[in-house]
Formats: sequence, structure tokens, C-alpha cells
Amino acid sequence: MAKISRWDLNYYSESDYWKNRAHGKIWEYRVLASKTIFLSHSHKDKKLATGLANLLASLNIDLYIDWQDNDLPGVTNRETAEQIKSKIKTADIVMLLATDNSMKSRWVPWEIGIADSSLGEGRIVIVPMQESNDDFYGNEYLQIYRRLEYDDIKGLRLFEPQYEHVSDDFSDYLLKLG
Repeated sequence: MAKISRWDLNYYSESDYWKNRAHGKIWEYRVLASKTIFLSHSHKDKKLATGLANLLASLNIDLYIDWQDNDLPGVTNRETAEQIKSKIKTADIVMLLATDNSMKSRWVPWEIGIADSSLGEGRIVIVPMQESNDDFYGNEYLQIYRRLEYDDIKGLRLFEPQYEHVSDDFSDYLLKLG
């Protein structure tokens, strides 16, 4: 079991195979998705966010990424915050792409706080980058949430911090959500 690496997400972002595979699915699932995932991340990591979107494209989800939302104001303001807050509260899951950039962001802790109070810790999934500090120094609270990891044989899996082991296949976890 391993963390998803920066190299992996860059590959999923740039590979013609993954881009083509994801393109049709992403648009189809925006309409037909069974679950919505809000992606909390740093805008400095757009390429990694795109790679993650391509990786998750086959899971019948609508992955909300704020910079793809044409309804958000062009300049960040109070309306931006209200719309982001609303998107978080209506999401089934909030997923944090945990990179060094997102750990320094002013928005990410706010988004995770809203998600925790609105959805509960069981609906927050951390995607730690292999290069990121395992201890989340300065953000130790992130250790209470599930982590998305990758198994070469079984694919995307969830690590349960309270039991300190891997539990569900990520797609099974999505199906179990009410």
C-alpha cells in the first residue's frame, strides 16, 4: 500500500490515454453521478488536481474543482466564499489533495473545517502526496481522517486511521455512502 505520488498524478494529467479515458466520463458523470466529491486543494497544484480527476473519472462521481466552475466570481470575494461553502455542504465527500502547497493555503483549513462540521469526519478523505510530510506538521488534525492510498493489485483503497489498517476499496466506500 502506498501513497499516490506526484509522479503518478502528473502522468494521469499528461497521458493522452488517461485524458481521453477521463474526458467523456467526466462530462457524463456531471449529469449522471451518484456521488459528488468536492476537491480541496491549492491552485498551485492544478496539474495534480487534473491528474486526480482523470484517475477518479471511472468511479461514477462528479468531482467539483472550483477553478472549473464558471459560476464563481472572477475575483475572489465574499460571494466566492459563500458559493464554496455551499458546494462543500452539499457534497457527499470532501477530498483533500494534501501537498506542501495545500498545507500552506489559507483556504484549505477553512474548507476542511466546514466539511468536518457539516458532513462529519467520515466524509473527508485525504490524498497525501508521497513527498508530503506524513505527520502533517502544523496540520496534525488531518491524521483523524481517512486516507486514499494505492495498491498495485487492488487499486484505490481507504486507510482507516482509527483502526490503523486499510479497509474498503474506494469504489465500495462510495457505494456504501447513504
